[in-house]
Parts: sequence; C-alpha cells; structure tokens
Amino acid sequence: MKARLRVLRGKGMKFLFETIILFSWAGITYAQTPCENNQIIPVWNRLQDVQNIYGPNYQSGPKAFLTAGFERKKMTPNLEIGINWLKGYFQSISGSRYADFSFRYLKGFTPEENLKTNEWYLSTGLVSSYSTRILSPYVLCSEGKMRELDGPSLIDISFNRLNHLAERLVVSVNSIDYPYLINEKPVYKIPKITRSQGRIDYYRYPGSPPENVTNFANWDFLDVYILRNSDKPLFIPFTRKEILEAKVKDLGRIYEERKKLIIEYTQIRPEHEFDQELADRIAEIKKNTAEGAWGYSKENMENRIQLATENNRLAKKEEANKLHSELDVLEEDYNESIRMIQNYLANQPESVLNRPVREYFSVTFGVEMVDRMLEEFDRDLTDSDWGNNTVMAYINPDYFDTKAPLDVPQLITVEFVNLEGAHKHLNEVVDRINQKMDFKALQALFPNVNMAGAGPPISQPIQVKTKKPGRYLDKLEELGPDPYPSSQSKANTVTLNFGGPGFNAAPIQVKFPEKPSALGSIANLSDLLLYDSFLDELKSKFLSQLTSEQKGTYDQWIREYDLKTVEDFTQLSMLSWINSNPKASIYLDFEAVKRFPTSGLAANNLAVHLLKSGYPDKSLPILNYWLKEFPDNSLLLGNAATANYYLGEVEKAFQLAKQTVEQDSLHPNANKILAFVHHRKGEKEPAKKASERSLEGSYDEELVALLQEIDPQAPISKIIYNGRKRPYTPQLMDKFRMPGAIQGTDDAEDQSEVILEVLQSIEMTVAAITKTTSEAIIEQAARKNIRQVMTQGGIPIMQMLAQAIYFQSLQTYQEDYSREKERFFKSLNELGNNYSWKVNTITKGYDSEMSKIEGGADWEGERKLAELAKAKCAKLNLALDEYYMETAPLINQMVVRLELMSRDHHSTLSYWAPIWLQSKEAADFPGIQLNYLRDMREILNKYPIELPLDCDRFTIKEEEVVRGTLMVWEDQYCPVKVTAGVGPIKGGINCNTFSLSGGEFLVGEVEVKVNRDWDSIEEVTVGAGVGLTLDVGLKNKATKSGAGFSAELSSKGFVKLTKDPKTLEWNFRNTDAGIKTEATVGADIGRFGVEVKLAETSMGFRSGITSDGMIPKMIDSF
Repeated sequence: MKARLRVLRGKGMKFLFETIILFSWAGITYAQTPCENNQIIPVWNRLQDVQNIYGPNYQSGPKAFLTAGFERKKMTPNLEIGINWLKGYFQSISGSRYADFSFRYLKGFTPEENLKTNEWYLSTGLVSSYSTRILSPYVLCSEGKMRELDGPSLIDISFNRLNHLAERLVVSVNSIDYPYLINEKPVYKIPKITRSQGRIDYYRYPGSPPENVTNFANWDFLDVYILRNSDKPLFIPFTRKEILEAKVKDLGRIYEERKKLIIEYTQIRPEHEFDQELADRIAEIKKNTAEGAWGYSKENMENRIQLATENNRLAKKEEANKLHSELDVLEEDYNESIRMIQNYLANQPESVLNRPVREYFSVTFGVEMVDRMLEEFDRDLTDSDWGNNTVMAYINPDYFDTKAPLDVPQLITVEFVNLEGAHKHLNEVVDRINQKMDFKALQALFPNVNMAGAGPPISQPIQVKTKKPGRYLDKLEELGPDPYPSSQSKANTVTLNFGGPGFNAAPIQVKFPEKPSALGSIANLSDLLLYDSFLDELKSKFLSQLTSEQKGTYDQWIREYDLKTVEDFTQLSMLSWINSNPKASIYLDFEAVKRFPTSGLAANNLAVHLLKSGYPDKSLPILNYWLKEFPDNSLLLGNAATANYYLGEVEKAFQLAKQTVEQDSLHPNANKILAFVHHRKGEKEPAKKASERSLEGSYDEELVALLQEIDPQAPISKIIYNGRKRPYTPQLMDKFRMPGAIQGTDDAEDQSEVILEVLQSIEMTVAAITKTTSEAIIEQAARKNIRQVMTQGGIPIMQMLAQAIYFQSLQTYQEDYSREKERFFKSLNELGNNYSWKVNTITKGYDSEMSKIEGGADWEGERKLAELAKAKCAKLNLALDEYYMETAPLINQMVVRLELMSRDHHSTLSYWAPIWLQSKEAADFPGIQLNYLRDMREILNKYPIELPLDCDRFTIKEEEVVRGTLMVWEDQYCPVKVTAGVGPIKGGINCNTFSLSGGEFLVGEVEVKVNRDWDSIEEVTVGAGVGLTLDVGLKNKATKSGAGFSAELSSKGFVKLTKDPKTLEWNFRNTDAGIKTEATVGADIGRFGVEVKLAETSMGFRSGITSDGMIPKMIDSF
C-alpha cells in the first residue's frame, strides 16, 4: 500500500549528483530481437532455494519449540503442487521471457528480541512458513525494440503466511519498529474483500483506476486469493469503539512525550540579560539626547526611559511565562481532543460504534486531527479516494492451531504483485483464475478436506532432480554487528596513509540572519481558501516577470516531454534548477501545483525553489499549510526550519530542525542549523555531532570550517566518505554470489562442485578482462591534477570530494578488509589444525592396532584388518563431518562480510575515480572489477572441499555360498500299500496315507494323508482318469477265489487340498491341480493284496514335475 503523500527525499548536493547518475545509468536493456512479444513464451526455471541462515552465536531461547519439527522434505511436495497448479494457468501465456521460481523455507527465529518485533508471531503464534516465489516480468515493445518492464512482477504461493496483502502498523522505540497493538493484537490495514466463494476470499487492490486518476506511479497492484481450511474468517475488523479507545491511549502517550520535550528544550532567557538590555537602552537614550540626535530632547528623555523600562518589564514577564504558556496550549489541545472522543463514544448508538474503520494514524495529535478522524468515519468515498477502500483489522486469534505440524497447511495464499498493473501477462493469468475459481488442487492439501472431485493438478508434476541444487550466500547491504566479537585479532594492522586533499578553511564566523521588519506580515494560511488565494497572487506576480517567449518555451517543454505526473514535473523542474534556470523550475512547480492540488510533493517543490531563490517569506506559508496535514514529514519540517532560519526566527528553526532530525537523522540543512545554534550556545559536542551528520548528507564548506574549529583532528574525509560510499555498484559485483560452505559429508560432493565451478568462472573472467590501465596513465592523470592545483589555485569542489573519497576508501579498505581477512583466515586455520590433529590421532591409533594382526593366507586376519580399516575410515569421515559443521558457520558469516567490504570499496572507486582523475581510462574500470574478483578468488581458495572416503571398499567378500530354503524331508519311505477290495472298489493303506479307488478302464481315486501322530488330516487328493490292469494268474489256483500277480498303469487328473501347517486351516488359495501317471505291481489273494509303487510322475500347476516310487529312489541312491 502506498502513502498518499509521495514526497521526494533529497539530501543536498549528494541528492543532485545521485540524480544525475540515475539519469546516466538508468535505462532498460533492449533485446536485439524482432518486436514480437506475443511470440515469447515464458521458460520456467527453478532457482536456488531460500532458507534462514543461523549464525554460530544464534541462541534459540526458551521458545525453540516453535520451530521443532520443521522438515523441508515434507513441505517440498506441497510447493511442487502449487507450482504445477499455477503452470496450468500459464499455458499459452505470452509476453514474458521467463518464469523463475524458488522454494523458500522460512524456519523463523525464536529469540525473545526477534519475537517481540514479529507481528505474524504475535498475531498467530507461528514463526515458520514456506512458499514459492515466481518472478516473471513483462516484455514491452517500444520503438521497434523490446525491453523488460520494471518490477515487482511476482507471484507468491505461501503456506501459513501472508506476504503482501496486509500492511502492518508499527511504533518506533529507540529506532526499532515494533508492531502497533490494540488490545494486544497487531493492527493491519487490508483492502476490503472483493469477492468470497466458500472458503476462498479474493482481494483486488487498488482495482482499476478511475478515468480522472492518472498518477499511480510506483503503486503495486495486488490480486490475492486466500484459501482457508475452515469457515472461520482470517481477518476481523476493528470497531470504531476499539479504535477510539486506542486513540485515547495514544493521545496520552504523545501528550507526555511533547510535554517532556517542551520542558527539556524550551529556552528561557535569564533576567540579567533583560537588565543589561535595559541599561544599554537607557545609556543609548542618554547618549543620543546629549548628542542632539534627531527626535531626542531633554524634554522627552524621561518619557523614553520610562517607555523602555515598561517594555523591558513586559518582555521579562512574557519570557518568564513562556514555558507555562506552551504547556497550557498543549494541555488544552489534549483535553479538548479527549472530550471530543468521549462525547462521540457516549452519543453514538452501538450499531455505529461497531462499524469498521478505513484508516488509523497512531501518531497524530490535537483537536484538528481528532475532528478530521471523526469526520472520515462517515464520509463517502469518491473517485479521488481511489485506493483508500481499506479496513483496519486483526488476524483471528482462533484461526490457527499452533500445535499442528509445521508442514501441515492451515492457510494457503496466492498473491500477485504487479507494478502499476503494467505486466499484462499476469493480468491475463488472474483473469483466467477468476473465470474458473478452481483451487481444488491446492485445497486438497488441507487435512480432513474431502476433495473427491478435485481431480489431478492442471499440469504434470515437476521432475525433481536427484542432485541437490547449489547453495549460494545472500549478499549483505550493511555490515551489522560482528558475529565473532571474541575473535578480534590483537595483532597490529599496518595502516597506510594514502594522503588525499586537506580541508582547510578560515575560522568560522557564524552570523545569524536578522529578522526582517515585515516578518509579522507573513501570511497565515489557515484554510484552503486562503491557501488558494495566496498561490494565485504569488503566481500572478511571478508570471509578470516572465516574457511571452519564456512562458511559451516552458509550455512547449510540458507538451514535448509529455509531463503527466507529479514525478514527471519534479524531474524536469530539478534538471532546470541544476542547469541554472530557476524561472523554469518555479514555472513548472506552479503548473504542477495547479494540476495536482492535493499533492504535497508539488507544493514542497515550489516552496523549496522559492526558498532557494531568496524568498523564504513566500516559501514558509506554503510549508506551514502542509505541515498541518503532515506534521511529522521530515522534508516539510526541514524546509520549514530553513525558511525560519533565513527569516531570523532562529529559535523556531532550531525546534523544527530537532523534529526533522528525529525523522531523518542525516538531513543536511536541519543538522547545519543545529550545529550553528549549538555552537553559538557554546555546546561543542552537540555542534560537532550535528556537523558530522550534515556532512555525511551534503558537503558544506562552512560546516567543514566549524567542525575543524571544534575539533582540529576531526576525520573530515572519513565523514564525507561514509555518506557517499558505493553510490553505484557495477553489474558484475551486484550479480556475483559467493557459494555457501560445505555443511557436512552428505553435502560435500554436490557443494564442492559448486565451489569449483565458481572458482573456474572467476579464472575464466579474470583471463577475459582486457588488460588493465598501466600505472603510467594513472600517474599522468594525477600529475595533471597537481598542475591544475598549482596553476589555477585548486580543483573544482566535486573533483576535490571525489579525490577525498577515493583515498579514504583505499585507507578504509586497507585497514578493515585486511584486519577482517586476517582474523577469518586465522580462525579457519585453527579449525584446520584441530582437524589435522584429529586425523593424525585416528590414523596412528588404528595403524597401531592393525600392525599387530597378520594377514596374507590367514583369512581371519584379513577379515580383522578389513574391519579395522573400515572402522578407521568411518572415524575419519566422522571427523571430516564435524570439521565441516564447525567451519560452515564461520565461512558463511565471514565471507559475506568480506564480500561487502570489497564490494563497497571497489564500487566506490568505480564511481568516484573517473570524477577525480577526469579520465575514464585512468580510472581503470576493468581493473577495479578484476581486483574484486581476485579478492573473491583468494577467499574461495580457503574453502575446504575434501571429499569423504568410500568405506565400502574395505569390506572383504567371503566365499560365496548359495543359500536356499529349508526343504521338507521324510523320516520313512513306504512304497508298499496293503489293499482290500470288493468288486471294482479297492481301499488301501501305507504309512500315514489312506486311499479309495475303483473302476476298470475309467478309474477314480480319493487319497487322504494324516500327520505322524494320526490325529489330523494334512492332505486330500481327488483323481480321475483311465487305467489298464494286466493279470498274471497261477496255473493252479491256491484258493477258490484264485491268486495271482497284477500290474497296473493309470493316468489321472487330480486336485490336491492341503492344510496350513501353522494355522491348521485349509489353504484353498494354494490348491494344486494336474496330471499323475502311476505304475504299480501287486499280489492278490482273494479280496486282499499288496501293492508296490514302481514309479509315479506328476505334473502339477503349483508343484511342478515330481517323481516317486521304488525305481526313482533306486536311481537316486546311485
């Protein structure tokens, strides 16, 4: 969300030069392809994963349980489903070259100081989340070429987190922002819901702009989908009653703060100063009377003395009452504000007090602001309020389950962020989603959600590579506190004094402007009507000083440069001022104020240029008017302080300057005023600090002289350098990323390849960079500067500043970078020495044991040697793993600090060297980049990249033995069967098998097998088929019934049922079936007989081919 007042912040000379550089370097890279953006399809690329990095000094604190169970591998499948779902909506979308995405795993920080500033934790009780971010800028055709539009142009799919929709309110305490709380709940400003569909909430902010709104530069257009896992709302609006009760507390807090400031900073002149003034005035009256000055006579001398005495008495009384007067005004304002709120709460019905509130400002104070807030409650929005359709709300404390596993989705958000809504392909994706509103693939990730009709994701799953992606370190922008303060090197670092220009100035003579006689006539613009009238009169006087040609030229500029926004007018006005055309600047400012009457930026620009043109009396009314609406705006405060200073209102300027510095500590003009006033009061230390802050923001010769008078040893060059280092970063240094250190043996193989790849890239780039500038050319440029100083008495101020910054950067780099690098290398070497000692100890211990064992032909000895060698290998790998776990935090934290120091220095030289040397060739831009890469190469060569040993190679393979399964064997063999028959039916028994068979040609058989104990049936076989019997009868029958020998041959189909030996249940699943052929011989005596099974062959579906009988057994015995 964007603040309504978009005020351009500038810091004197630094701002002007940064603006010039911005115009020089700003621009979009044009593609060298035909301008057919509708033919460009985005290519999906997975980038490096993002995760929290914890330093070695990180202490999780008593609430470490908040991040327990954070497992990336459980979260990754959800992120892949989210990407696949989105890719389905991107099908056939054109207008963008790529869609780069990364998986982001934010485990969170649990120390108390982190939790106090974490509004999401205070709202939900959660610190962990995970998401995927997709970056995909639109490619625009412009003048027959293509260029990528500026971002943001991104999509976030987040689990258990919101990133963009809700704007948090904060309160600053000691320069630290804490979440602003109402009833212990963090406060958010969110858009009103555009549409709800079941458990899906859709927000569109700010929506399509009305026709009369043309200025929405730098606005982020949002399309946000919130998927809830229940019917509970995510946000609950604050009521008017809750907001007003909070306002009462804020007013009390602000009242006490301002009261303290008034008591502390109100200056009351002592009485003796008034007495001295009166004595001086009486002496002056008497002197003028004695000298016969015009208007003075002995007759009126006593009257003059009496009048001077009375005026002095009144002034003394007014001064004595000044503190009480200011406190009375403050208290009256506070009491009236409280009364207005109490009246509203008492007189409005409950239904009105329960309505939501659009906006809330916790820092506003006074009757006027409270009255405006109450009016805003019921004011209907118009087109001019576009973007203000918002609600102050808090997150439902009953929504999230803090005991749920961290990977389980409770909230899924899809957030599109589109700068100015200009990335058309993202708009098309949003339109497709809005047509279907199909989030089933994502909703299916919620636990206990029935998504039977969800169907598969829109596109196919991503193929995850088995190789781990390389890890790279995020760049630092500020050095921050030392992560290893106890490891500070005590060795003396050699400091080289590179010289540089001196800043010599005559002793400062601070002379404050006198109050003009017409000071009381300065306009007080108390309302809009007076403000407009004042501007009209002022513009009329200004236009009367322009010729028709000048006005025509300026109007032509507006048309030619197509100025449509406040920012457009601001840029052209600023360039006109830089090019010494103040009339053009003021004319453009007047035009901007007319076209954008609600823009504080346009009014401020006009006031500044009037002030710089020598009209502080015309500038101040404009600034005062806007300060009523924006009392804490540092730009308005600083300019008002400057205007008051030039009007001789030094005390007012001093108070305004203090308020300015509270908002912007480096504001140049405000700090200069503070420095001069403190100096006049004899307060050297505050004057010194204010001078240093001002010089960091803008170079000023008066402040240089003042600072040197206060402290002759003041490091002027260093102060100037601190405010101007690295104004520009070359592309190579900006895009380069150092690889992360190896974190363990599991990580060693993949990450070592990344480290070696980066090293190889550096080597190739170093070899490819054109030969750097010779020292002779640099020396020649320096000599040219010396001649310029000798012949012309000096060099331009900008060139002098560049020279000072150049040498200060060299000195700072030599001192800080060398010291930090020495400390890092020393710590790394100590860890390396400890690791080497561990390796030697392990090696000696195992080698001693192994020397006592003889191998060779002794297989057992060889086995023991192999076991010891494998154990030694495992110990060495464990030591290596511990070494990596010790070195990784040190490397990852120290490397980014060293990289920032090197980048700061070499980027600073890249910018300021050409300005100092007045020669791009002498500035040696390629050589500066080369030196940066050499720094990085030196650091990378210190990375440990040892790979773990392969311990499996020490395993001795024993003589291979084919292991089968335990086979079933028989305790006895029973080939003889005793039979008894009646006609064609015959029963038999042998060992533990009973059978019943019958038939002549067509035969059938039932066979039952029992266990050894004869108490349970094991198998039942049923067979049927054909058979042939040959009888060999005796010539003389032994009995009436006859006796003889017989031979039988039969072939039967069979079905065999068996019992499970463990459960003793019939195992129908393993029923066997097949064909069995059998040959027997027997002797019969009447109905009884004996059979011997000669041979049996069966072929079963499960048992395969088997054989049985006397003949196979006899063959096996041989």
